[in-house]
Amino acid sequence: MLMNLGIVEVWSGRGAEGTRHLEDARALAEQIGRAYLQVSCHAWWADAITFTSFTRARRACQQAVALAERHGWGTDPVIGPALVAWAASLMQTGQLEQAEQCLARADQTVRADLEPALGRRPRTTPSNGRLTWPSRTR
Repeated sequence: MLMNLGIVEVWSGRGAEGTRHLEDARALAEQIGRAYLQVSCHAWWADAITFTSFTRARRACQQAVALAERHGWGTDPVIGPALVAWAASLMQTGQLEQAEQCLARADQTVRADLEPALGRRPRTTPSNGRLTWPSRTR
């Protein structure tokens, strides 16, 4: 519940409270040995701090993905928020080639039916490899 509260707070514009709750949820998940929840909290926390520091967010994204990979979840939707945030931080610093690689990987993990907001992320266009935003649907 604490993780969900943090996610909702971040998406509702209450970033400070949300990041704090995600950090608390991540620490609790680690303390009680719930690795999947720890990865999820870390991934969403990384997504949340993208708005405050690209460098810090990128490091957090890398940590979330590495933790997921250690547990065999390298293609699981749980790392979707971290991959999208990682790509965003790379785009903001002009590293478009690396951002495209993150987005290509995110395409393999993010399910728009489970995470509609993440489904609105930029994508690479297969014909030219350029970043594009999906058109809005009703």
